[in-house]
Amino acid sequence: MNTKDLLLLSLHLALALALFWTCFCRQARADANTRADVRFAFWLLSIAALVVAVAPFGHSLWPAVFGPYTPDWPDVLLLAAIVLVQGITAMHWRHGVPEAFQCDAGPTRWPVQGLQPWPFPEQPADAATPQQRAATAADLVREFEEA
Repeated sequence: MNTKDLLLLSLHLALALALFWTCFCRQARADANTRADVRFAFWLLSIAALVVAVAPFGHSLWPAVFGPYTPDWPDVLLLAAIVLVQGITAMHWRHGVPEAFQCDAGPTRWPVQGLQPWPFPEQPADAATPQQRAATAADLVREFEEA
């Protein structure tokens, strides 16, 4: 293995693990109020990152499953771009799941009109907003501290 291949392999592995880490951090912040399609997308991206991370080593570990694979510049460039997007958008996740990804943010728009990948429960019109839930939680904490 020459220096170029070793550099590409190292970058490929580091970026794949970084991608997995960004997905893990977002999944750790997700809760039952996070839209199911968002949770599924990050779960699928996590699995893809793990598969990409082990792909160069797969042939030596499981030759019946994986063929020989050596990462090249387009692979590393694509991984770097995805990790960059994850890094730039991380600021929106700093204080939890962004409001647009929460179930009560409104109906989910799916590319095919009238067809969704799985049924989403209808949100009641009087569902509490994240701000109302935060205010209620703050009231409960204040009552507990006063008691």
